Amino acid sequence: MAEAAVTMPVVLLVLMFGINISLASYTAVAASNAANYAARVGAVSRVNPQFWAYKAAQASLNSSRTGGTFGVPSVQVNPNPGGVVVVTIHWEYPSLFGGLCAYFGHVCPESFSGNAVSAWKKEGW
Repeated sequence: MAEAAVTMPVVLLVLMFGINISLASYTAVAASNAANYAARVGAVSRVNPQFWAYKAAQASLNSSRTGGTFGVPSVQVNPNPGGVVVVTIHWEYPSLFGGLCAYFGHVCPESFSGNAVSAWKKEGW
């Protein structure tokens, strides 16, 4: 019983950390997939590719159902045939251990965050 009382909190903390990291990774993958989809839609759009890429990114992010938050997608389009469509999406997921690290004398970030960037070459109409 004494060994279980000592090891159980450590096992639970490791388990919660693993779950938190995997949910943050899932949010990053959802942002990456949305950026890829939006860049691909912008690359094949003949009329107003920036608008259609932005709308595709928003639709993909709205249907992702992650616990994270996403920034407004940035879409840059070279309108010439053979130009490049670049979509950047900022993602963020809250860290459950941000406040807990202070008890151990460390400073941990309050959230995990990053950028997902995708570039596609436009179709040569």
